[in-house]
Amino acid sequence: RAAFLLPQDASDPEEHARCRFPARFSLMRRAFAWTESDLSRVACPELEVHQAALAQSKVSVVFASYYIGNPASAFGHVLLSFAEDPAAALRGHSVSFEAGTEGLSTFGYVRRGLLGGLHAGYHIAPLYERAGRYERQELRDLWVFPLRLSEDEVLQVARHFWELKDVRYEYGFFQHNCAQKVLALVHAAAHHHGLMPYSAPAVLPSEVVRRLVEKVGVESAILRRPSLLEQYESKLAALSAQERVQLKAMIADRSVVPSASVA
Repeated sequence: RAAFLLPQDASDPEEHARCRFPARFSLMRRAFAWTESDLSRVACPELEVHQAALAQSKVSVVFASYYIGNPASAFGHVLLSFAEDPAAALRGHSVSFEAGTEGLSTFGYVRRGLLGGLHAGYHIAPLYERAGRYERQELRDLWVFPLRLSEDEVLQVARHFWELKDVRYEYGFFQHNCAQKVLALVHAAAHHHGLMPYSAPAVLPSEVVRRLVEKVGVESAILRRPSLLEQYESKLAALSAQERVQLKAMIADRSVVPSASVA
């Protein structure tokens, strides 16, 4: 409590408690009914930029389908997106909990993920960057579930992420994974929904998405973005038998037949 009331150190302004722990400050301010007269003036430029980037956003939980090419994604992956319009989520930001795996073989990744030794943290990035990898490189479908969170709850999620962005955790496949950490992040900002405690032998991404949807609710249509492979197969299925023959010949010759169908 006392740290939030201290004057700001001009030599290191971003280290003030209100700059480092904005979510906790919001809770304390409400609990103790602090007014402007109770508080010294504190400026947090980096935090203000962060909050401005996510202001007026809606929060959606995003599920990326199963991907057996990566052991950590064999059960799917879950993250949060911040966008003014969930229907245009790719233009917004995303927050994901991810483990550091550089230089690890598949065996090493699985062993350390099961026995300990992997470290992970929350990361923010434009959603289109992650979606490009999921949909085009890994050929995974994406589902976007716009959550029914209030403006204050959305802001509190953003504030709490700011508090945790430099924290490192020990990663586990079945408990301390992307799904559990996303659930915990939303719960801390909107605890009255009763998202936690949540106990299960394995915290699966699909089950966490289900829990968020059931407990918090969705405020607009659920969106699905098919993978590049599914888009191709859908268009292929719409071709006639003759068009498929033409397409196969063009792929084999790497050329375009002048008489080819527009389709």
